[in-house]
Amino acid sequence: KMNVNEIISYLQSSQYKKEIDELAVRYNGVQLMELALNKNLANTWTKLKRISQKSLRVVIATYLLRVDVWNIKTIVRAKYTKMPSDQLQPMLLPSGFLNEKKLAELAKKESIDDILKSVGFIDYGHFAKALESFRETKSLAEIENALDRFYYSAIKEFAKRIPNEGRLFREFLEAEAELSAIMGVLRLKRANTAAKDIERYVTVPATARAMVKKMVAAATAGEAAKLLEQSKFRAFVENGVKDFLA
Repeated sequence: KMNVNEIISYLQSSQYKKEIDELAVRYNGVQLMELALNKNLANTWTKLKRISQKSLRVVIATYLLRVDVWNIKTIVRAKYTKMPSDQLQPMLLPSGFLNEKKLAELAKKESIDDILKSVGFIDYGHFAKALESFRETKSLAEIENALDRFYYSAIKEFAKRIPNEGRLFREFLEAEAELSAIMGVLRLKRANTAAKDIERYVTVPATARAMVKKMVAAATAGEAAKLLEQSKFRAFVENGVKDFLA
């Protein structure tokens, strides 16, 4: 029943006080609240890495690759739309390999090509075909797809190395990869993307290939969504599918 300002005041009396106080000088309303929550999350990740044992830091850093990839996508999109770097900076979340200093460095690069060259933890050659496509089509889709492929390839390799006692975490990572692929297919189907292009744009883990293949072949986004009601996700998606079809 609170309005936005009341929610912010409430959050300011909790663990989010530091971030809200820092950001309130430049932002207000929903933007202030969203940025403060994000910054608090990034600070929490940094603390977790600092206080964890070495073996756990590796797990956290691998999990946070998702945020690194999200940051790179955000910077690339900002460069594509010519967003000023000072507006971009608060949208970024210092996390795994990309700390605040590195993100600021990437945000100031002159071109998308320069950004990808300077990432550091991803081989620039990984983007060769994507950049060639971008120069021809001016679409970021292939670059974002290349980033997704890197992330899920890294997660897959890491999951293989997790010992038996880490089975639940491995299953969590695999399930997340499956869900990401399914959501990607649904978005592209809704945008009336051709099946051959969906197969190019979506990185599909082996455990979800059969399901995704059926969804890609479905005539409409609605039919693709309905397939989820016959899958292992059926207990969770009933209401969501109805909303998607509405």
